[in-house]
Amino acid sequence: MGIWNSYPPDYRSKEVNAVTTAVLAGECVSIVGLSGAGKSNLMGFLANRASPLVGNAGSLPRRLVMVDCNRLQEKHLFAVFSLI
Repeated sequence: MGIWNSYPPDYRSKEVNAVTTAVLAGECVSIVGLSGAGKSNLMGFLANRASPLVGNAGSLPRRLVMVDCNRLQEKHLFAVFSLI
């Protein structure tokens, strides 16, 4: 986990709650902001530290996965799958 252990458990709780609520409702979520606003940190926190998402009773827990498209070697669909 590395650096994510240094983040407090309530890191950006308002944003974390908004994203997880939308994801559990089955909606698509976009994180948009200016350069340096903390988009990658928020996504890294969600992928590495946030509790697994639990929907309806009996559903399996879900985890978010951070895919940094800046690391794509080539711009095609197979490169995205390789990165994931």
